[in-house]
Amino acid sequence: MGAEVKIWNPVEVAEQARHDYASQIHPSPLTIDPSLPLPQMTPLVRKLCKDMFKAWSNLDDSCFHVEKISGGITNLLLKVSVKKENFIEEIITVRLYGPNTEYIIDRQRELQATKYITAQGFGAKWLGIFGNGMVQSFINAHTLSPSDMREPKLAAKIAKQLKIFHHVEIPGSKEPQLWDDVWKFFEKASVLEFGDSKMQKTYETISFKEVHDEIVELKGLCDLLKSPVIFAHNDLLSGNIMINYEEDKLYFIDYEYASYNYRGYDIGNHFAEYAGFDCDYDLYPNMTEQYHFLRHYLQPERPHEVFEKDLETLYVEANTFSLASHIFWALWGLIQAKMSPIEFDYLGYFFLRYQEYIRKKENWALGPWASCIIPSLLKRICPQIQGILLLGSQSCKERQIRNIKTRTNTIFRREIEDIGIIIYSPKDLKGSISSRTKLGLSFGRKPILPKVQPNLVTFLEDNFLSTLIIIFLVFFSLRLNMTSNPLMQFFNKFSPRCTFFMNKGSNIWKGQLGPTFEKDLETLYVEANTFSLASHIFWALWGLIQAKMSPIEFDYLGYFFLRYQEYIRKKEKCFMLARTYLSGCKNE
Repeated sequence: MGAEVKIWNPVEVAEQARHDYASQIHPSPLTIDPSLPLPQMTPLVRKLCKDMFKAWSNLDDSCFHVEKISGGITNLLLKVSVKKENFIEEIITVRLYGPNTEYIIDRQRELQATKYITAQGFGAKWLGIFGNGMVQSFINAHTLSPSDMREPKLAAKIAKQLKIFHHVEIPGSKEPQLWDDVWKFFEKASVLEFGDSKMQKTYETISFKEVHDEIVELKGLCDLLKSPVIFAHNDLLSGNIMINYEEDKLYFIDYEYASYNYRGYDIGNHFAEYAGFDCDYDLYPNMTEQYHFLRHYLQPERPHEVFEKDLETLYVEANTFSLASHIFWALWGLIQAKMSPIEFDYLGYFFLRYQEYIRKKENWALGPWASCIIPSLLKRICPQIQGILLLGSQSCKERQIRNIKTRTNTIFRREIEDIGIIIYSPKDLKGSISSRTKLGLSFGRKPILPKVQPNLVTFLEDNFLSTLIIIFLVFFSLRLNMTSNPLMQFFNKFSPRCTFFMNKGSNIWKGQLGPTFEKDLETLYVEANTFSLASHIFWALWGLIQAKMSPIEFDYLGYFFLRYQEYIRKKEKCFMLARTYLSGCKNE
């Protein structure tokens, strides 16, 4: 059995609500243990109703009918029907909060949200408050299931309603709460101790250092997207969406986690909830389903007039922030595993959500969304670069991008999954070039270009296609130290023309010939074969762009695969040749 714990002072809350809520809020100091069986709970609910609503205080107990509507993971919802003279006079809902839920839910923030959300016409009307719950009007509607949410007509309705919800105005701070909440959860989740030895052993398998690093890395990527801050529901799962089919009216309920937050997070979290509590992520909406939803969110009345750029931007936002959703609810599950008396495998839930985070982070490296995220992030460098990449990526969408993913996912995965770009200048690249201001680029958490060199400036200004090769080669430095990346070492060693790229200063080989002809011949042989790899990558990417832009009848897309496959075939042999050469240089 749980214990009924008063989580707020109902009289004080009701008094405060009088100043900024149109209707009277009825208080009661009573509490009800939500773990009780319904037969034992029913007389307590009747007593609560009589105490809260004075007009019912003298009614006979037979006038009250109590039934369970739903039992969420954190609260219990009851329906109370009140009869007078053989007809139902009124129906209300009683929401009971589970014990210890205030440890993870900011109840004061929830009250603030509920007060203003309901005042603006969303959800049920707020009627009363008691020691560990609240009373609201009854919504005559049907709760959705995860499968309902993917039905096109319902998805469009949800998108339209969410757009309206995001314009709710709540007094107070409008700072996004996502990362503050994530770090609070992390701090609590990382110091738990379980009385059950099996649970403790399972808990100890979690690397919180890894989780910490993932949060830092993910936050850096999400920050780059500049997702707008709106008032978000933050828990838009199927159980919190109701519909009255006869009136064709949709409702969002349960504002326990509502706060100002990132637009991408609220939508991405909703998409993640397509999987349900069973975490069947095969149900995660595909690109077509997401685009349908996003079109109706961006332009509810004219969904087919949405600009492609706006659609891609929001698509990237939602799918990137869905990773944050997995982290958030995974940590939430750990805390609930310790605190909640409800019979649910919260510890298993952590692993399901966290493993999906890892899987999605890795496997979506060159999924369809990569064709959107690359230009969205690279637009910070230069408009011309973005345009070329965007054109190239658009030619690879849907069928073609899937073909590329199948053949190149292994090599591309680590290069693209953590891409992030930071420019330490308020100007665009061209402005930075003109004023000689410093430019810094960071992929993941590793600095690549601390300073722009003059010959790089010329290169970027005059060789837009070739800029793609620089971007691609930079991908190879993700998660690797510059000094340990073989391809970067070779370029740094063998070509003075790459000094602008590696930025190694006086340590770069200056191109002087060796003491013997044989040594010079060997050097040039290794140099030529190593750079032939870059040639394959250059013309492979060129082929992709031509496949989109050229009117000439030629299989440019096939040409990409021919050149890239040759790169893969030749790569190991060339790398071994270069390693052998470099090893010999060190021994001399």
